[in-house]
Amino acid sequence: MKINDLLENTIKLNASDLHLTPGLKPIIRLKKDLKVLESYPVLTSENTADLAAQLLNEKQQKKLLDERQIDAGYTIRRDARFRLNVFFAKGQICLAIRRIPFTIPSFKDLNLPEQIKEFTNFPNGLVLVTGAGGMGKSTTLASILDYINETQAKHIVTLEDPIEYLFTNKKSFIQQRELGTDFTSFTQGLKGVLREDINVCLVGEMRDKDTIGNAVTVAETGHMVYATLHTRTAAQSVARIIDVFGEAQQGQIRSQLADNLMGVITQRLVKSPSKGVVPAIEILSGTNAVRSLIREGKIHMIDNVIATSLEDGMLPLEKSLAELVNKGDITKDVAMAQTSKPDVLKRFIN
Repeated sequence: MKINDLLENTIKLNASDLHLTPGLKPIIRLKKDLKVLESYPVLTSENTADLAAQLLNEKQQKKLLDERQIDAGYTIRRDARFRLNVFFAKGQICLAIRRIPFTIPSFKDLNLPEQIKEFTNFPNGLVLVTGAGGMGKSTTLASILDYINETQAKHIVTLEDPIEYLFTNKKSFIQQRELGTDFTSFTQGLKGVLREDINVCLVGEMRDKDTIGNAVTVAETGHMVYATLHTRTAAQSVARIIDVFGEAQQGQIRSQLADNLMGVITQRLVKSPSKGVVPAIEILSGTNAVRSLIREGKIHMIDNVIATSLEDGMLPLEKSLAELVNKGDITKDVAMAQTSKPDVLKRFIN
């Protein structure tokens, strides 16, 4: 069995993910639903080990055996790239492979709100793109960076694990760095960018206290930082950053975050009968009111500010869901399943 054949079939079927697990036939994710590829045989542990060996070089295979999992990128032709997670389950090698479109989609392609463009014009600060796993955070970040690339002359450095979308220099000059190959940790990479004359830094994921602290420092020292978090709401994103620090440090991080947070874009992909999936978006802007709440530790009041600050470019999730319903992109029942505030959602639906 050849991995490239499986990947080519994944592309042909327009699937977003491919799962390879011993004891099962290959499985793809198509429009958020899992589908078994019945034309393939049930995979054995030997099959998955061989498929992994076709994807990984010698150094990566050693890391897989030492650490029991590895993230990597893989390209089969100029316009076909994938993100790999190879891991062990019950002592057997399994693979989760995500397709990365080779062309970076625009805001319009992604059905993103126009006000997100405002987050590309700041000279310094921190913008977070958040959401659960598989909700398109990396794609939205790539779209933001490519818009900067098209419209501004900036030096952009990305710190990724692994490199996903491949950028072509336009007005900007972009250097993409991969964890394990080009830097040893996000903390080390973030300390390095301070000496690299950058304007913009992308942090693939803020996973721990050191990465978060260093990302905020980079923003504080006059640079623009874009990063992701696995959080489901804007308020939860702010709380996560603060809570990762000990009580003695929380006052300082609240002050730094209040001064430097320019916005939070939280998204979830929702099934659409006409478009496959569409994003429902919540947007928090770093207004004076938001800064005051962060500084004072009143994070629980952020939702209220979002709901009452539409004129400042903020967007409640319920308004985004209602707009999708009103356009016919999703059904009312699907929208209702995505919200904890059904009464608010009903008020926005025509």
